[in-house]
Amino acid sequence: MNEARTARAASTRRSAWRALGPGLVFAGAAIGVSHLVQATRAGAEAGLAFAPFIAAALFFKFPAFSLAPRYAAARGQSLLAGYLRLSPAALLFFCLYSLATMAVVLGAVTFVTAGLVGALVAPETSTTWISVLLLGLCALLLGSGRYAALDRAIKVAVAVLTLGTLVATFCAAMRLPWRQLALWPTEPLSGEALTFLASLMGWMPAPVEIAVWHSLWTLARPEPQDARACLLDTMVGYLGTALLAFCFLVLGTAVFHGRDVALAGGAAAFATQLIQVYGELLGDWARPLLGGAALAVMFSTTITIADAYPRALAAAFDLFRDEGAQRQQTRHTTTRAWVSRLTFAVSAVGAVLLIACFHNNLGAFVDFATLLAFLSGPIFAWLNHRVVFHLDASPIAGIWMRRWSVSGIAFLIGCALFFLYAGRA
Repeated sequence: MNEARTARAASTRRSAWRALGPGLVFAGAAIGVSHLVQATRAGAEAGLAFAPFIAAALFFKFPAFSLAPRYAAARGQSLLAGYLRLSPAALLFFCLYSLATMAVVLGAVTFVTAGLVGALVAPETSTTWISVLLLGLCALLLGSGRYAALDRAIKVAVAVLTLGTLVATFCAAMRLPWRQLALWPTEPLSGEALTFLASLMGWMPAPVEIAVWHSLWTLARPEPQDARACLLDTMVGYLGTALLAFCFLVLGTAVFHGRDVALAGGAAAFATQLIQVYGELLGDWARPLLGGAALAVMFSTTITIADAYPRALAAAFDLFRDEGAQRQQTRHTTTRAWVSRLTFAVSAVGAVLLIACFHNNLGAFVDFATLLAFLSGPIFAWLNHRVVFHLDASPIAGIWMRRWSVSGIAFLIGCALFFLYAGRA
């Protein structure tokens, strides 16, 4: 009897671990620039004063993210199909926005990843050339189409970085003068600080358009998820990104805030400073281990984004052309592959060119990419809300989630309008 219960418990744990798929792919895409760069910079520049803004972004964005995989699991189609059902203009907007921003977003995450490679193994190598090699490796890995391998790699990398960061954060918290740290800006924000705050919230924990990718990742699983497994998967990934956001805020505050240490502008120099954070708090042994984990997570972010744009735009292309005509399925599958390859090539070339131009100005590059997400967030949140709550008679979420979603849209719109007004003042 005891052996049977033990076997059932072990089977349950394995099933729960296998269920963590798209949610951790989401975490792999989110725990990157927004955390390692932006949250650390926030702590360095303002201490814990931006913590309420991070919390607000995490809270009000949650409905837009959580509804996407649940919609895909319940309806058997991605948010892109919902966009098309809502209006062809909605799907066209997603495509145009993706085409306009894919090189910027891919360039930003590749830039940070290349900086970590330079800091760990190739300090004398140009960040631009490292970026070329990284994107070439992404192309090789994505060409195999092995979603399961990507799934397993992200689980391990996120777990190692999370554990190390939690320990480092505990050590950092012990040395912070908590009574002297403000939890709200004590002075009016300057234009530069306001721009940084907007960019911080834009990718905290991720751009809202990633919800579309999340719905595609849910459909790409070898085994379909039921509603319960989908909710568990989403919650684990999202709560993990939220926890790590505050961890990196505390690390930036403990190591850099109030000290005569300026954050480096180059990607490799900034990555070196980030690795030194772990060394200062945990000892020299932590630098290669957690630096390697950070590199693995950033590479997972790079390869995830390199896969997501081609996947999403190829799926949108199918939706525009197919219209459900099964007789053209083979031709469309072939064309879809070409669309995917062309999208990746264009985004990769554009990313390398941007990296070459911004190789000594990491902060400006990242702020530009994240600010775009901040301004587009309300639009995607509204589209997701319309698809989930207005297309079908049987909703997939209750009244409280609907109200939460509406309040999130209102919050994002209010923030965007305030930023635009303050920028003109």
